[in-house]
Amino acid sequence: MGLRVLHRQIHERYVQAQKVGYLGGADGTYGFILQVCRRYGDLVVRLIKFMIVGASGAVLSLTTLYLLTDIAGWNYLISYPVCAVLSVSNNYLWHSLWTFRDKQSGFKGYIKYAAMSLSTLGVRELFLFILTDIFGVWYMLSAVITIALNCLVNFALSRKFIWGKEKTRRESVS
Repeated sequence: MGLRVLHRQIHERYVQAQKVGYLGGADGTYGFILQVCRRYGDLVVRLIKFMIVGASGAVLSLTTLYLLTDIAGWNYLISYPVCAVLSVSNNYLWHSLWTFRDKQSGFKGYIKYAAMSLSTLGVRELFLFILTDIFGVWYMLSAVITIALNCLVNFALSRKFIWGKEKTRRESVS
């Protein structure tokens, strides 16, 4: 929503600049910004939503990781997969309701999303282990770094394989 307002403001200034013959310098800066907003605005908004949902999943995951590891006494390598399953469920729900609400989803989509997200779990566990046990990084900081690196991979895969199809008109109304 905010990008659309920004786009409108930039467009209005661009139109005014055209009337007086000034386009933000010799290179036409406003025109360039306007083209970028038109071309990538929806993708940027969707990426921001994806990251907000991911942040909520990260908070859930990190809180659970801390509770299971420091309070319950589990090893962090055992706690981490439990946290991953919780965050996958949280994230799928919010992505379906908000980030990709105009795209098809459902139980089949959840299974695909869970499989995609959890397929990288082994690599994330290995990375967590290397950071924590080999380099001596605190396990919580290792988890934050691992989650951050996994974010862009999940966005690219989710956008293509999970929520790639537009909803039909009937699905959008109901």
